[in-house]
Amino acid sequence: EYTAELLKYEKDPEGTLTEHVVPDAQFELYKMAGETADPENDIQIGGTYQTDSTGKITVTGLTAGNYYFLEIQPSFGYDYDVVDGESVDKYYFTAAGDGKETILITAYNRRQLADLQITKTVSNRNGEAVTEMQAQTQFEFTVHFYDREGKEDKSVYTYLIDDMNPEEISSGDSIRLTHEQTAKIEHLPVGFSYTITETPVPGYTIHGENHSGTLVPEGMTAQFQNIYEEHMGKLILTKEVTGEEIDDTKEFAFTVTFSEQGDYPYSIYDADDHVVSTGKTTDGFAAFTLKHNERAEFLNLPAGITYTAVEVDADTDGYT
Repeated sequence: EYTAELLKYEKDPEGTLTEHVVPDAQFELYKMAGETADPENDIQIGGTYQTDSTGKITVTGLTAGNYYFLEIQPSFGYDYDVVDGESVDKYYFTAAGDGKETILITAYNRRQLADLQITKTVSNRNGEAVTEMQAQTQFEFTVHFYDREGKEDKSVYTYLIDDMNPEEISSGDSIRLTHEQTAKIEHLPVGFSYTITETPVPGYTIHGENHSGTLVPEGMTAQFQNIYEEHMGKLILTKEVTGEEIDDTKEFAFTVTFSEQGDYPYSIYDADDHVVSTGKTTDGFAAFTLKHNERAEFLNLPAGITYTAVEVDADTDGYT
């Protein structure tokens, strides 16, 4: 009796042999009844065989004769090998002699490659058009690649932004995109997995799909949509005078100092919600006056900002 061992290796798409073995490829085994292969009339040995994690299939108990392994399904992410322009799905061997040595058969598959695209769009929650500043804001994406066994793949790949100026990228590197740009990472092995992590930008929430996954033959597109929602605060400072014979014309002086320097707009309103005056802070500071039942409203204040409001000369002229 004879023992046959098939070992499946990977070739790259150009046909260059690599050191990687190919698991999960499916074969049938036939003993030839004539001089040419004819699966319909040849004798099938066993059922379906599948390469193991080491790329091997071992069959024992064979009798003398001519055989071939017929590949019926390449592993995911692979194509049949090609020789002289013809697809190869049969691997022949002969069982002869004393049978003391295992018959070795080497088979091949070609790795499929696909592209991974990353798209970026920006929009405003309130429906307003994207501003020039928003359109020029760069968003950073960190990309990681993993092989079929889940180990990080540190190979060097090429990517293009809007099909221009190819750059190199490896697992753990970053890509920067602005509104409506697309990055295309080329020729990644099908069956490898990826994760893409966007660095958060204040004011934007991240939405989209396919931010992680496994490369399929038709490629993958990871969509990132950043929605801007204005997180601005408002400060309202009111003045109320109590007691007898209130003087509605008396002005009371105030200052407001914010923890962040900036030019923040404010308006003074009377009791009937009419605008009395407007202004802006200077380096986060404002000085103004209010009468009874007037109020000052400061707008467009960054979230988290703090302030100090002081009534100047509060305890004077009979007021406390």
